[in-house]
Amino acid sequence: MSQSWRRCIPCMFTLAALCAGMGSILAAGQDRFLLSAQLILVSLILDGLDGTLARLLHGQTSFGAELDTFVDITSFGIAPAVLLYFYPGGLQAVPFWGLVLAFLYVSSGASRLSRFRVVDPYRGQRGFLGLPITTAAGFVAAYLIALESPSVVEIPLLSLQTGPLATGFWVAVLAMLVLQVSHVRYSKPTKNPKV
Repeated sequence: MSQSWRRCIPCMFTLAALCAGMGSILAAGQDRFLLSAQLILVSLILDGLDGTLARLLHGQTSFGAELDTFVDITSFGIAPAVLLYFYPGGLQAVPFWGLVLAFLYVSSGASRLSRFRVVDPYRGQRGFLGLPITTAAGFVAAYLIALESPSVVEIPLLSLQTGPLATGFWVAVLAMLVLQVSHVRYSKPTKNPKV
């Protein structure tokens, strides 16, 4: 396989992850919340594959690394914030504070990624400084997929507005946003199979 194809294939996966993230935003705007959450998870999978493919094919490039960062803010910063804002009983239900939290979600992710680009010359290969942005996005998507389950829809206790699960969900989201910009170090799970 030629060197240009080795570089191109991982970038195609990265762009597919971007399309999934953009699709998530559009789906949330059309009240298709299950699809929106599912597309965030699809983007997570593609985001994991692009780096793995780049390493396997020896197709790592500076362009691919930069492209991946822009995809991350779209798919794991903006898309979950938009989904949380439009979801019934979500951030839109509390107009001022909902906007504040949506902006905080995106700002935390952007700050995390900016620091990652500037501070970490190994681009996460030796662990992370601050919680990876993908963690909060995966948590939000998985939780909302669970809320969209047909068996859950009829249980009023399971919502984003009231009850102990709703409180726990919002506390967990806020904690993850703080951890993203913290100086806590995390090992890379693929480097340590026990994690």
